[in-house]
Amino acid sequence: LTARHIRGEAAIVMEADTGEVLFEKNADEYRPPASTTKIITALLALTMADPNDVVTVSEYAASLDPEQHSLIGLKAGEQVPMGVLVQAMMVASGNDGAIAVAEHISGSEPAFVALMNEAAARYGCTRTHFNNSHGFHDDYHLTTARDLAIIAREAMKLDSFREIALVTSYTMPETNLSKPR
Repeated sequence: LTARHIRGEAAIVMEADTGEVLFEKNADEYRPPASTTKIITALLALTMADPNDVVTVSEYAASLDPEQHSLIGLKAGEQVPMGVLVQAMMVASGNDGAIAVAEHISGSEPAFVALMNEAAARYGCTRTHFNNSHGFHDDYHLTTARDLAIIAREAMKLDSFREIALVTSYTMPETNLSKPR
């Protein structure tokens, strides 16, 4: 495998158990992580919250523009178990779900983003700065392929994250405000 075989601008292949880098291409260049941001959001949710915790969706989380954001379709006041919310967020890449997770864990999305940045630094990510919980474009929401690999490696240590990573479709059960979807 050589860099010319990779179409992407940046890439890295890391041995999961040891962290040994097997291949890299521009692995330390800043890039917007987009929805791969949700890996650390899920990682923190799975390690800091009980899957049975009931998350009440805020007006803010439910107010994102569907023309601009990928969404689960959550409604303000909807109550969803954390485990269900994390699965739906990851499968649908739902920005509304990421905000609901963030607000439940830290009280606000900005407080959760600070937690994300602290966790990334603790994992050894030296070139990462998150500005939101979901990855919607922001000029200062940046990371590198190397740091994303480090975060993914941490997430993959969790059985619960590996189970979610295998899911290709998900039906969210009925809630207080919605039928199954």
